[in-house]
Amino acid sequence: MSSKQRLIRYSTAVGSLAVVGTAAGAVQDIPEQIIEGEPEGLASEQLDLNGDGIDNFTVHISNSSAGYSYLAITGNPTSDPYLPDNAIARFYDGSSFLAEQFDEGDLIDGSLDFSSGFTFIWNEFFPVYEEFFEQRGYIGLRFDIPGESPHYACVEITVDDVTGNDARDLHILGGVFEDESEVPVECRGEAPPTVEPLAVPVNGLVFWLTALLAGGVMLYTGRRRRKQES
Repeated sequence: MSSKQRLIRYSTAVGSLAVVGTAAGAVQDIPEQIIEGEPEGLASEQLDLNGDGIDNFTVHISNSSAGYSYLAITGNPTSDPYLPDNAIARFYDGSSFLAEQFDEGDLIDGSLDFSSGFTFIWNEFFPVYEEFFEQRGYIGLRFDIPGESPHYACVEITVDDVTGNDARDLHILGGVFEDESEVPVECRGEAPPTVEPLAVPVNGLVFWLTALLAGGVMLYTGRRRRKQES
């Protein structure tokens, strides 16, 4: 191994130790849930996105034999009246607001058009919207965790007769949210595995940093001395 390669390895090791213990947000899982519709009529159910006991969204499911069936979502007010309401990433098609569909790897952040208003996820009458009907897709959400807001989430869903009761249900297959406010989240079915950093005491960290830096200086000095002698 050349002296240059040794110096690169020393620099890498020093950098790795230097970032141990830095604080950062973490991506958390959203559990699987099924929100059932009624075989005939309108059902409204609350959705607690992160399981903290606070309902963030209301899901509206209408099943009608007359052909007026739909599934929609609205954002509930947040715990702080001065903060924006929980909201859905959506777009306007010229007649109605529709939930925007995302793919795995897409980023959910503040650049999207969020609103707490009535937003269709599925609609079988005008305007027909079937992007999530009997197929999987992601929706983007912005929601509040008391004390800090907003947080971004990406939820994998499908609209189908999940329970076999001859009605359309909302099946939340999973998803992720970022537990640090204002941090974008990447769409995926579940959170990546958490790698615990090596716990190094402060005095131990200082010792190893000093030793690594000293070793790098010695390598560099020895290399220059050999060049001068030659």
